[in-house]
Amino acid sequence: MADKIPAFEWNSKESGKKDFHVFVAALQSHLASCQCRFVLDNNAIAINTPINPGPESPGVVDAREWRKLYQTFWVERKKFYASFDTAIGILQSMLIYPSKAHNDIDIAICH
Repeated sequence: MADKIPAFEWNSKESGKKDFHVFVAALQSHLASCQCRFVLDNNAIAINTPINPGPESPGVVDAREWRKLYQTFWVERKKFYASFDTAIGILQSMLIYPSKAHNDIDIAICH
């Protein structure tokens, strides 16, 4: 992420409406540079969600293969959830503390 992330100080709906198109474009750009833009779209989230291999298969040969699949699933799942943490961090960095918008995001994240 070579570009500096712009910051916005929104304390009212009116101030947010004024710059919202710039905010959305910058957010999408920075999420894309971190390869986590998919978090903004439910279909993209579904496509990127790691597939759980299900319960362990009986049998020695199948069990080894299942363990490999399960380990890969957990690694991919960790990356998947890290993308959301990255997106939240970018979003928070774009809203100046202690603006109302930053406070609203903090409240939404904690609840």
